[in-house]
Amino acid sequence: MDTELDELEVITLFVADVPAAKAFYREVFGLPVVYEDDASAVVRLRNLLVNLLAAEQAPELVTPAPVAAPATGVRALLTVRVPDVDAVCAQLAELGVALLNGPVDRPWGRWTAAFADPAGHVWEVAQDLARAVRTGAPGHGPPEDATAGTTVVRAPSPLPSTRPAGTHPRPGHSDVPRVGPAQLRPDPAQARTS
Repeated sequence: MDTELDELEVITLFVADVPAAKAFYREVFGLPVVYEDDASAVVRLRNLLVNLLAAEQAPELVTPAPVAAPATGVRALLTVRVPDVDAVCAQLAELGVALLNGPVDRPWGRWTAAFADPAGHVWEVAQDLARAVRTGAPGHGPPEDATAGTTVVRAPSPLPSTRPAGTHPRPGHSDVPRVGPAQLRPDPAQARTS
């Protein structure tokens, strides 16, 4: 069946505080505001728009379905592909944004971290490990015959690890140093020597 349902144009997020949401997306994502009125602010990502709509305006868009309250739990995860999750996590920490989880190596070959906007919408930053580096572990990276006899590991992060050595979350993977929110600022003396 041939359909025209193949291009996402706008994501509408229902928010309790439009000015706070707008400030978050401008400061954290660095997005321009392309439209604004009393009930919404629209910001532009490279490939789509995010409409930050006052929650009290939402019923007319989803009727007869009810608008869920923020306290009912997360119902969606919005993922942004990035070239370096560790670097983005460092930027988020500098902006005072706490991570919900991660960075973590996912079984499907992604290095991810998640955080929430002021209204509770959860965003994930994800790095495709298949493009960046291979570990050679089964189910991670290219088909086994493509890496026969080789093991390549991701280059260590220059930032300190948040977990003890030898505790990689996936057996058979390298114990590469990882970054956590409390350890995101490298020592300036180390930066000058590299």
